[in-house]
This record gives sequence, structure tokens and C-alpha cells, in this order.
Amino acid sequence: MALRLKKLDLPNIDTIESMDKSDLLPLAKECIDRIKVYESLLFKARRAKYSPSSERSERSKDKDPTPKSPRGPTAKKPSDRYPDARVEVVDVNFPDPPPCPACGEAMQDSGMAETTEYLVGPANSA
Repeated sequence: MALRLKKLDLPNIDTIESMDKSDLLPLAKECIDRIKVYESLLFKARRAKYSPSSERSERSKDKDPTPKSPRGPTAKKPSDRYPDARVEVVDVNFPDPPPCPACGEAMQDSGMAETTEYLVGPANSA
């Protein structure tokens, strides 16, 4: 369906001022109708160009929508791999909290903790 668009020719201000009111009303209605047509065409063109479906690439259409396989087995912690090994717990605490680099005031404990496990053998020890 092809729509033939006419150029929106508006009379100049002098011509409008010299027109009777009876001539202005049909001119205004015609201009409003054409503006509505142009607005709808602009909306359709923008939707066709910028809608999410227009941004899909050809490769994404060819892709097989198979679900991803689950992650493989994760590495176990040393205490799980060697349950009979000697465990040494070391707590690291600051006697005085360090100063904040931004404001210089003493930092407060956030309550968050980190647990790390690693193996120490005879070759690696002190």
C-alpha cells in the first residue's frame, strides 16, 4: 500500500491575514489532517528502525536456543580434600583500625569476614 504524500504548502502570513474566516477553517482542517498522517508515518518509521526486534542480528536468529550446560565440578577446599590434615586457624585483627584515606577518621569494623584455606607443606613452611 503506497501512500502518496503531498508537500505541506502553507500560505504565508500576509495571505492568511487577508483570508476570510470561512476560508481559514477548511485550510486549518486540511493541515491538521495531513499533520496527523505525517505523525503516524513518522511513528511507524521510528518503530521499524529503533524497535528491539530491528536490532537483532542475523547470527542471533540462527542460534540454537538450547539451554547452557550446568557448571562443571567446583574445586573443593583443602579441608574437604584432606579431612585428616592438621587445621590451623589464624585470626588477623588490627589492634588500632587504620585511618580512612578520604577523611582521616578511624575506620570501624563492618562485621564482614573472609575465610581462606590453603595448604602449607614442609617445603613451603617458614
